[in-house]
Order: sequence, then structure tokens, then C-alpha cells
Amino acid sequence: MCTIAESRGWPMSVLCPGNMAGSSVTGVQNPNDLNYLLFQGMIAAKCAPIFDTNYALDLTPVDLAARAVVHLVVHAPQKAMGQRFHLQSPQTPVALVQVVEWLRGMGYAMEGVTRDEWIKRIEDNEKLSSGWLSFEKYFEASTWLHFGSDRLQQACGDELTCPTLDTQLLERWFPKL
Repeated sequence: MCTIAESRGWPMSVLCPGNMAGSSVTGVQNPNDLNYLLFQGMIAAKCAPIFDTNYALDLTPVDLAARAVVHLVVHAPQKAMGQRFHLQSPQTPVALVQVVEWLRGMGYAMEGVTRDEWIKRIEDNEKLSSGWLSFEKYFEASTWLHFGSDRLQQACGDELTCPTLDTQLLERWFPKL
């Protein structure tokens, strides 16, 4: 559809959302999102697939993407027209093993397990287990794949800052009950 509009000379922009995570302000998340299900699954199973795997998480707070869209559409449409933007965190994806360490530091019991053990332990979690094999490659690719948000950062300038994926952000998304 975009190619047709583009070929006809219609003014357009392409805004591609990255791997959305919860709000960095409120902590609210999509309970059906695979990243949310991954975290909830690790917390419930008290384990994470960190042995014999090389997963990384590329998480873009949804409010960052929303602020970027508003800025581009309302405040800087001249910078957006005819451009393609990745609405994505500019930060390097974080290794799952680091995220597990942060969760442990927050007080969550989290045993390191192999991929096969992980798959066995999440069998009862229908939503996570049904999507895991489809998305597993994404978690592997996040160790080397980078879509780049340079164009987005240039267009938005100082109007767009992304919170760092760290313990503080994880505590907002997954508060210890």
C-alpha cells in the first residue's frame, strides 16, 4: 500500500514500531505481548533460558513510540514526509542473562536453565508456549540485528529520550508483590 501511494507521489511516511514494551511512566503493558509473557513466564516458572542460549531483549517503551509519533506528525511533519522511521529504542539490546541478574536483584527467584528445560517448564503457559518457537529467533537475532533509530533521533532531537532498560524500569513493569 505504501509503495502504491509513494509511486503516485502522495505525501506519506512510514513509521515502523519496534518491539514494544510497557510504559516507562505508568508500567502498564499489553498482557498478550510476547515480551510481557516472557517476563511473566520467567517469574512464574522461577527460571530463565540462559544456558546454551544467546538471547537478547530489544524493548521499546510504548510511550517513547507514542511521543515520537506525536512529535513527527504534529511538531515536525516536514521532517517526516517521505521518510521511513523505526520507532525503536536507540539502545543496544540487553542480554537476557543481564536481565535475569536484575530480576534476581529485585528479589525474584530465578534459576538458570537450558532451552529444552525452559520449553518443558512453560508448557502449561499456553500463550507463552504457543508463541515461543515463533519468536525465539527474534530473541537470538537481537544479539546482532539492529534496525537503527538514528533517523528518528535526528528528526526528534532532544524531544525524544529513551529510558535505559535497567532495574528501575523493570521494577516499574514488574513490581515485586
